[in-house]
Amino acid sequence: MNYGASELKYAKPVADELVVNPEFRRWVLSQTKFAARAVGARLLHEEMLRARSKTAKFWWRSHYSEKCTCPGCRGQEADLLAIFEDAAGERFALHVEVKHPGDSFKVDGHQAEAYPIRARCWAGDAPEKVLGHSDATTMLLCSASRLGDYEQHRGHFGSVLTFETVAGQFPGVYGHGEVAEIAERETIAGSLIEVFDTSQGLPPIPEWQVEFNKQMIAHHCTSEAQKAAAMKALDARDRSAFDAIVYTTI
Repeated sequence: MNYGASELKYAKPVADELVVNPEFRRWVLSQTKFAARAVGARLLHEEMLRARSKTAKFWWRSHYSEKCTCPGCRGQEADLLAIFEDAAGERFALHVEVKHPGDSFKVDGHQAEAYPIRARCWAGDAPEKVLGHSDATTMLLCSASRLGDYEQHRGHFGSVLTFETVAGQFPGVYGHGEVAEIAERETIAGSLIEVFDTSQGLPPIPEWQVEFNKQMIAHHCTSEAQKAAAMKALDARDRSAFDAIVYTTI
């Protein structure tokens, strides 16, 4: 599975819920500096899709600038971009970096620090295929189990939201939401638990994450062997083995 497919599993359910659920939309915006403008804010997803090329499948995915060479735009993109219009007719944007549990920020990279630069760049001077807007903010959407790993990068984002928090507040987003266009995963044998190197020292899976992780097994695991191996790791609360089985392929 490539990065894009892994990311899609976590980004698309959120994007879809933003479209169909006004309560979810308000809640997400309440986690940002736009909380006071959340009530009555309209998601401009249809307008965003019309502004993109005819080959674009999603209104929200992989927005970037082809011309700007500033540090925020050069070689960078927004995983999920949502543009809203508030009750006063003012437009604002939410740039979201989606980090699936198996992904990391490059130690010497500039991905995180580019987000606020790009958000400021596009506010008032958006790329040709991005709807114009006058203000913007950024968000990191990731797993709670990786917050410690992302500590040095989190400060570049206006807010941080975890998959676990989303699932806790709105169970249908990841628990029952339909996820499309996921790359076919290869079977992972149950013996992977025994051979996987658990020397990473990851903490055990806490009890409050068990139900959420069961949902992740349902979304990620396509073979019975993979499901059985993942459940065995979950029953043992073995975070290292669980992440290796559910979030990577062999």
